[in-house]
Amino acid sequence: LCFDKLVEEGTDPAYAEKLIQFGWETITEALKQGGITLMMDRLSNPAKLRAYALSEQLKEIMAPLFQKHMDDIISGEFSSGMMADWANDDKKLLTWREETGKTAFE
Repeated sequence: LCFDKLVEEGTDPAYAEKLIQFGWETITEALKQGGITLMMDRLSNPAKLRAYALSEQLKEIMAPLFQKHMDDIISGEFSSGMMADWANDDKKLLTWREETGKTAFE
């Protein structure tokens, strides 16, 4: 989502890729050191407002995927699908990795 949004808004794909990678590293390090508070303290006040607005958009976009994932976990579909793929030498996983590797982000 982040990569597609940056490219859609005119950011060079190579720069967008590096920005996301560096950004995730910075965010996760801040989360490890001081949680959400430290992560947000690194932002200016206008950036905090923008982060909040983006979080609201992301919640709306990702809600159906999150709900499906939770339903799959509760029903056992997630585990049974993963075990079936393991028994099939990870064919679905490896196919997904191959397809993902061909995208602009990778």
